[in-house]
Amino acid sequence: MVEEILMKYFKEQLPYGLAGFLIILFLDIGNTFTKIVNSIGRYEFATITLVMLAIVCIYFRLDVSMKLPISSEFDAWMIRGLYTVGLYIVFMTVAFVIGNPIFARYKLLGACIFTIVDLAFLFYRMKVIETRQREKREQKKKQTYTLKDLYEGKLAGYSGEMLVLDEEAVDYDLLHREDLIENIIRTVADCYPNKKLVLSLSGKWGSGKTTVLNIVKKRLQESENILIIDDFDPWNYEDEAALLSGILDTIFKHSQVDYSVSKLRKWKRDLLALIFNAHESTRGVKLSFLNEDKATVSVIRDRINEYMSLSKKRFVFILDNIERLGPEKILFLLKTVADVLNFDKVIYVLSYDPEVLKSMLAQQHYGMEYLKKIVQVEFCIPEFDGEVKRDVLLCCMDNILQVYKTDENQQKLILKHMSLIAEYIQDIRDIKRFLNSIMSSFYFLSKDQGKRLAGQLNIGDYTLLEFIKRENRELYDIIWNNATYFVSKDREMLFGHEFLYKERLEKKNKEIKEFYQKLFENEKYNRYKILLKELFPSVKHYAEDKMNVLNYEFGDDDYEKTIKERRIYSGYFFTMYFTHRMNKNLGNQNTVEELIWLCNRKDTEKAAEELEKACSTCDIEEQVILFERIQLYVTDLSTEGWETLFDVLYDYAATADEMMLFFRLDPKRRAIYILSLALEKVSDRFLEGFLLHMKNEYSRMQEISEIIWHNKVEGSEEKEIKYNGRAGKVYEELLAMALYVIGNELDLYDDLNYREHNIWGWYHAVKRDSSVDIKEAFHHMLTPKNIYRFLWDMTSKSLSGVYGYRLNEDNFKMFCDLEEIEECIRQHVPETSDEKFVWEIYDTFKNETGEDGRTVYRQREVKLRL
Repeated sequence: MVEEILMKYFKEQLPYGLAGFLIILFLDIGNTFTKIVNSIGRYEFATITLVMLAIVCIYFRLDVSMKLPISSEFDAWMIRGLYTVGLYIVFMTVAFVIGNPIFARYKLLGACIFTIVDLAFLFYRMKVIETRQREKREQKKKQTYTLKDLYEGKLAGYSGEMLVLDEEAVDYDLLHREDLIENIIRTVADCYPNKKLVLSLSGKWGSGKTTVLNIVKKRLQESENILIIDDFDPWNYEDEAALLSGILDTIFKHSQVDYSVSKLRKWKRDLLALIFNAHESTRGVKLSFLNEDKATVSVIRDRINEYMSLSKKRFVFILDNIERLGPEKILFLLKTVADVLNFDKVIYVLSYDPEVLKSMLAQQHYGMEYLKKIVQVEFCIPEFDGEVKRDVLLCCMDNILQVYKTDENQQKLILKHMSLIAEYIQDIRDIKRFLNSIMSSFYFLSKDQGKRLAGQLNIGDYTLLEFIKRENRELYDIIWNNATYFVSKDREMLFGHEFLYKERLEKKNKEIKEFYQKLFENEKYNRYKILLKELFPSVKHYAEDKMNVLNYEFGDDDYEKTIKERRIYSGYFFTMYFTHRMNKNLGNQNTVEELIWLCNRKDTEKAAEELEKACSTCDIEEQVILFERIQLYVTDLSTEGWETLFDVLYDYAATADEMMLFFRLDPKRRAIYILSLALEKVSDRFLEGFLLHMKNEYSRMQEISEIIWHNKVEGSEEKEIKYNGRAGKVYEELLAMALYVIGNELDLYDDLNYREHNIWGWYHAVKRDSSVDIKEAFHHMLTPKNIYRFLWDMTSKSLSGVYGYRLNEDNFKMFCDLEEIEECIRQHVPETSDEKFVWEIYDTFKNETGEDGRTVYRQREVKLRL
C-alpha cells in the first residue's frame, strides 16, 4: 500500500523534478551561486542559506510533518528534490566522463550528501506511514467484522472487545442472488463485443445493488479483456459541464493508452464548447446539445473511438446510485450516455432506485419510458426472501450472543424477539444498522462485563423498544409521552392511587380503548401492533377485545414474573427504558437479588450487612418496596437460603419500628409475614433450634404471635385456636412461655422484657385458655412505673390524612378497670414529653365524648420511647 502511494507520487512529481533540474542547471551554468558568494561573502551566504532552511522547516512544520501518518506536501517536495538532485548527479557524472569543465567534485559531493539525507527522510516517512497503516489494519481486523464473518461465525482474533459490523460496500452475497449475478456477468462478457451497451440494475435503497455490482466487478476483473471503471462519483460535480468533463477524464485515465495529453484535452474542450455553447471553464449554461450539429459531435466521438480502439480491453463503466444526482443532472447524464458518450467498447451499468428515479424524471416532465430508449438490458434486485432474512438475522444474533457469553435465558429471550423484528426488516442494510445499534447493549450482557442498565432491564423489552425508536420515532415518542395508556402494573408509582373506586377504573379502561382505537387507525402505527402487544399487556388485551384492558380484575398471578423480569409495563421500570437512568427502585432490586444470593450461600453475616445498608439508605417508601421485593424473590431460595433469611429477618424484626401506611404493610410487618412463610420452608433441625432459642425471648412474644397468626386456621378462633403446619408447634411453645409468665409473675413491662405491643403476644397466647383469668394474671404488671407503657399499648392508631391516637376502652378492659389506671396515674405524674403525650391521649379519652372527640391528632406519626 505504501509503495503504491509512493509510486503515484513519483509519477506525479517527475515533471516538477525535471523543472527543478533545469533551474539548477541554468543557475550552475551561469555560475550564479559563485557570483552571489563573491558578492556578499561566504559567511553571509551561509547565514542566508541557514535562515532560508529554517523558514522552510517552520513553513512545513518539519517536526509535525515527519510524524504525520499520511502522505503530505512535505513528502511531495522531498520526492521533487530527489528527482532534481538525482538528475543533477547524472549530469555531473556525464560531465566528469566527457571532461566537461562544468564538473566540480564539491558539486557532486554536495549533491550526493543531499540525496542521502533526502532518502533517509523518505525511508523514515515510509516507516511512519506503514506503521500507522498496519496499526489501522490490525485495529480494524480486531474490532470490525463483516456481516458474512458474523453469519458464518468466523470471528478469528476476537479477544473480548465490542463487536462492530463494517457497513461499507461488500463483495459477498448472503441472500442467494447467484442467478442474477451470473446473468449480469454473462451479459457483459458475451454481448455486443465492439458496440456500446447500457445495462441497468434497479432496486430499492438498501436492497443490495452495490453489493451485487461489487461481486460482478470482482468476477469480471478476472478477465484480461475487461477493464472496470468504478471510481467515478457523479454526485461530486457541481454542474452538467463539470459532470461531462469528469466522465471524459475518467475514461481517458483508465484507457491505458499512451497518447497526446493535449489532444485528449482538445477533444474534451471541443465537446464542452459544442454542447454548452461555451468554453470548458463556463458554468451554469443550460443543456443545448440536442440542437447542435450532430455531425460535429459525431466527428469528435469517432476520433475518441479510434483512440480507444488502440486498447485491447473493453470498458465497463459503473455509475452507481445515479438518483443521488438530482433531477437536472440525472436527465443530463442519461442523455449524455445515450448520445455524446456513445463510445464503442464501453458498457455502461446504471444503478438506481426506480421509485426515486421515476419521481425525478417526472419533475423534468419525462416518464420511465424515456429510460427504455437508453437501457438495452434491465436487471432488477429480487425481493428480500422472508426465510433468508430470518435466517441471517437469527444466525448473526446467535453468534453475537455466543461470543459475548450471554446468559442462556437472555439468549432465548433475545432470539425469540428477533423473529418478530425480522418481519420489519426491509433489506440487508437494515440488518447491519440494527445489529450495530443494539450491539453495545448486548455486549454489556456479557458475563465478563459489569452490569450496565440495559443488562438490568428486560432485554427483550429493551430490544423491541430500541427497534421501534430506530424505525418509528413518532410512535416511540407517543409511548413515552402517554405512559398512562401503556403502564398496566404498579401504576401508583407514576400516577398515584387512582383506582380506589370501581367507577374510576371503568372510566380509565374506556379512555385507554379510545386512545388505542385512534392510534391504530393510522397504518404507520398499526403495523407495529405485534411488537406493542409483546411489550404491553394492555395493548394485547385491547387487541383481544377484553372488557378490562388494564387487567386489574384478573389478579396478580403473574406479578412476580413482571417484577423479576423488569418488564416495561410496570410503573417501577417504565421510565428507565426511555431515560436510560437507573432509579432507586432498580438499585434496591439489585440489592435484593444480592441478598437472596448471599442467603443461598449461607452467608448470614454478609446478608445481614446488605440488608442493614439498604435500609439505612432508603426512605420509608423505598423500604416498603425493598421488603415487597424480598417476598417476591423468596421463591428463588433453597432450604438453606430460607434458614439464612429467617435468621436475618428475625434479627431485623427485633429492632425495626412499626409504621402506619395506607393500604400497605410496613417493612416490619412484611418481614414478619415472610417469616411466617419461612416456617414451612426450613428444615426440621432448624425449626427445633428456633423453638429452643425462643423459649427465653419473653420480649418478643408479640412478634412470634404475629408470625404464626398468618398460619392460623380460618374461623378457628371462636372456640379453640388452631394453626396450619409448623405454626402449631410454635404456638405450643408460645403458650408455654405465656403460662411461665403467669406462674413466675414475670413483668413484661420491665426494661428487660418490654417492647411496644409485646403484651398482646402474651394475651393472644392465653386468651382461649379457660384456666387463665386475664385480669388476675396481668394485675402484677400494672404499676405506676409501667402505666404509660401500658396505655400506649392500649392506644388505637388511625391514618386518614392525619394521624389519630385514641385510648381504646375495649382494649384496656381486657386487662384491668379504669379505676386501676386512674390510681396508677395519680401516683405517677408524667415527666417526659413522651409520657405527657400518652397522658394527653388518656385525658382526652376521659373528658371528651364520641370517637372523634376522644382522638388526638398529629400531622406526623408519633414515635415514643417510654
